[in-house]
Amino acid sequence: MSLGFKHKGAYKGGLHQLFHHLPNLIKLDIPCLPALFPPTDPPGTPAPYLLRLEHLATSLPRASVTKAVDLDCLAQLASLPTLKQLEIYDWHEDGNYVNRPQLVMLPGIKALKIQGDGADTVSTRTLVNACPSLLHLELNSTYDESPLGFQHTLPTLPCSLHSLLIYSPTFTFIHPPVDSALPSFSQLRSLRLGDGIYSVTVHIALQNLPHLTHLHLGEGEIDPDGFVSLISGSSRLPSLRTIILDFDAGIVGRRIKRPSRAGFNIEF
Repeated sequence: MSLGFKHKGAYKGGLHQLFHHLPNLIKLDIPCLPALFPPTDPPGTPAPYLLRLEHLATSLPRASVTKAVDLDCLAQLASLPTLKQLEIYDWHEDGNYVNRPQLVMLPGIKALKIQGDGADTVSTRTLVNACPSLLHLELNSTYDESPLGFQHTLPTLPCSLHSLLIYSPTFTFIHPPVDSALPSFSQLRSLRLGDGIYSVTVHIALQNLPHLTHLHLGEGEIDPDGFVSLISGSSRLPSLRTIILDFDAGIVGRRIKRPSRAGFNIEF
């Protein structure tokens, strides 16, 4: 069972009573993370409900006076025994995430998605470091004025990741390439790089990812001959199974005199 809220006022004051009636709740999508448990419960008290919750998507509240993001509200997630996936909306670059005490550890989190105008900055390591078992990370930057880039962020991320997705759906500028940081992630199985985040020689960095099975590149320029090295020859990636290239232009090939098979529709 999954539960989603569209407006903050829709659940004001009623969550404690509601969750008691949802023992099989697996996914919760809530606009701003509230207190999930009664404030009378002392710290460390086992969760009285949400015992099967696996996926939580939310944004973080801001302090009423300083306007700084309240990261301490994440401490309550440590008492959720089955929580594995955490998604944070609106990660702002002015959120005062850096130079603060370490968060309460969230050892159960395997997959983390951070979205917002600060998702491509080193501030994300504050939350990443609180998830020591993290295997799958998605950074979705919505910053569309001038690129800060992911090239400073990647070296701060754990090298044990199995999947990494970094992209900017509202991309309008070329980001500095992240190629030089990629070889450190030698355990990657899946990699997605968004538009303009990699260079034409990205294949050289990819040759250092022996376990890679899935590759997805956004719009950009590649070296066709160099890219072939990923699927043939001594430098091929033996585990590679899927390649997706988001290109809207191609190279005209040589003309064929006749269809290669019966029933071939040349117009189609």
